[in-house]
Amino acid sequence: MLSVFRSFALILLLVWLVPASGTTLHRGLGPEPDALDIHLAQSLAALNVLRDLHEGLVTLDAAGNLIPGIARAWSVSEDALRWEFELNSHARWSDGSRVEADDFVAGWLRALDPETAAPMAGLLDPVAGARQVRLGLADPTGLGIQAIGSDRLVIELEQPTPWFLELLTHPLTFPWADADETLFSGPFVLVERVPGARITLAANPHFRAAETVALRELVWHVIEEPSVELARHRAGQLHITETIPPGRLGWMREQFGDELRIAPYLGTFFLTFNVGRPPFAEKPALRRALSLVIDRELLTDRVLGAGEIPAWGLVPPGMPGWPEIP
Repeated sequence: MLSVFRSFALILLLVWLVPASGTTLHRGLGPEPDALDIHLAQSLAALNVLRDLHEGLVTLDAAGNLIPGIARAWSVSEDALRWEFELNSHARWSDGSRVEADDFVAGWLRALDPETAAPMAGLLDPVAGARQVRLGLADPTGLGIQAIGSDRLVIELEQPTPWFLELLTHPLTFPWADADETLFSGPFVLVERVPGARITLAANPHFRAAETVALRELVWHVIEEPSVELARHRAGQLHITETIPPGRLGWMREQFGDELRIAPYLGTFFLTFNVGRPPFAEKPALRRALSLVIDRELLTDRVLGAGEIPAWGLVPPGMPGWPEIP
C-alpha cells in the first residue's frame, strides 16, 4: 500500500450561520448517495443524509464531541468488554412508536446477515461473535448484543476497543424496525427523493428532541461538479456547499473571506499498487523508496488544493487514542 495524501478538511460556504427558525436550508450533497439503507450505504453523501434521518445510541454535538443519543446513559465494565446502555424513554420512531432495545438487536442482526451483504459490516467485528456471524460461520444467537427489557441494551466485545463509542455514531449501528425504510428515528423524515437532483427532508415531530430542531425543511442537492455547486451558491440557490473546486482554496479565501468556513473531518485517501508482483514483492526497500519519493505536499497543495494535508499513515490526526505522526 502506498499512502499518498490525506484529506482532513471539508470546505463549506455559508451565506448565514443558521437560517431563521421554521425556514428551509439548502445544502450541496456532492454525488448521488449509493443507498439510503443504513446497512447498504457507504458513501459520504449517503452517510450525511442518513445521520439526518436516523440516530444511534450516541451522537455528536456541533464540536464533534460524543453526547447521548437514543441512549441517555451508559456504563462499561472494568475490563472494557461489557457495555450497558439505558435508552431514552422519549426516543420515538417517526410514527410515534417507541424505539426499543430490540430494534438495535434487529438492526445488528440484519447488518451481519451474509444475505444482506452490508459493505461496512466488518465495522462490527469488535463485537463478540460478530465476525463469525458475518462470515456465516456461526449462529446469530451467539452475537454479543442483548436486549434486557425494552430500555436496556448490553453489548459484549471480543477485546477492549477504544473507539467503540465513536463506532456507534455510524449509521450501520443504528436501530432498524422497517424493511421498507419508511420509519426514521432522527430529527428529519424523508419527504422526496429525485435521483440526480435532490433529497428533501422535513422536521420529524416525533424526534426525541424535536424542540431543538430549528429548521422546517432541509433540501440536499445532488451536484457532481464542484464548480457547478459553487456557481449555484453564488446565485443564491445553496446556503452551504459540500466542497470547493480543486486548486481554488487561495482564491476562495480572497473572494469570500469569513463566508468560507473549513470544518475538519477524519478521513484518509490513498493510492495503492500491487506489491505482489515483481519487482515489488521481493524488494521492500524499493516499495519504501517509491513511497518516499512521492511529493505529498505538492499533491495536496497544487493538485488537490482544497485544504487537505499530507498523509504519512492511514490513521488521520485527531483520532482518539492514537498518537500524532510528526
